[in-house]
Amino acid sequence: MFLPDILDNVRKRGINVCLTVVGAGPDEHALRQRCAQMGLSSAVTFRGVLPQEEVYSCLLEHHVLLAPSFFEGLPIALIEAQVCGCVVVATHLPGVTDAVIV
Repeated sequence: MFLPDILDNVRKRGINVCLTVVGAGPDEHALRQRCAQMGLSSAVTFRGVLPQEEVYSCLLEHHVLLAPSFFEGLPIALIEAQVCGCVVVATHLPGVTDAVIV
């Protein structure tokens, strides 16, 4: 649940930023609740699971892919984001991010 805290800290610094969450998973409900508790619901858009072509369209509309994670398999999303021109900001994961993020 790093995303709400990251978003809150950035906005408190006067940077008017919004977050778009693509995909769904077991933590989605808790993430929605945490955003609501922190008063961030209006700054977060949950897009759910999208067809691949819509994922690319979404990436092309955004500037940054934020990926705070303690584990990652193949970092396909990070590669796709970079191909679409997004700057990737991710937790350092040896063997994953050090091979993908330059």
